[in-house]
Amino acid sequence: MKIFRSGSHHFVPETNFRLIQNKTDDDTVNVICAADGAFPAPNLTLATPERRLDGVSHELKLVNGRYSAVASVTLLDADLPSPAEFICTLRIPLANYAVRKEVIYYPGPISTTPEMPTAADMQLAAAIGSEGTSTCTVTALLLLQALAQALLAVK
Repeated sequence: MKIFRSGSHHFVPETNFRLIQNKTDDDTVNVICAADGAFPAPNLTLATPERRLDGVSHELKLVNGRYSAVASVTLLDADLPSPAEFICTLRIPLANYAVRKEVIYYPGPISTTPEMPTAADMQLAAAIGSEGTSTCTVTALLLLQALAQALLAVK
């Protein structure tokens, strides 16, 4: 474990930080931001480029002297632009430390077309990414989905 110093404060940065979009049905999406291994307790915020999201629930657990935090919200596709950008920011205020993740979301029905990743594929990619595999896999799947949707829209 690496301990960092910011001014007179010591902190441990997160060991795992992820932003997941989970399509629950054709009309809604769960946006979940999670971080593990930080100290002191991190603050997670979910936002779009325009504003902080309302109705976000937060969970914080202390595990072996370090914190795991989750921020999540369920949103209606009808309330979102297409595409929508979600941003999760992790802050450790006493340490003046902040990092962020961004993801692009395309509202609409859950896809079952073989050429495009399904919601289950996306969840699997996110789970694999959270176990240490590069987040490039998740990013590539998201870009593939966006490209496939754009190509289908042109037809």
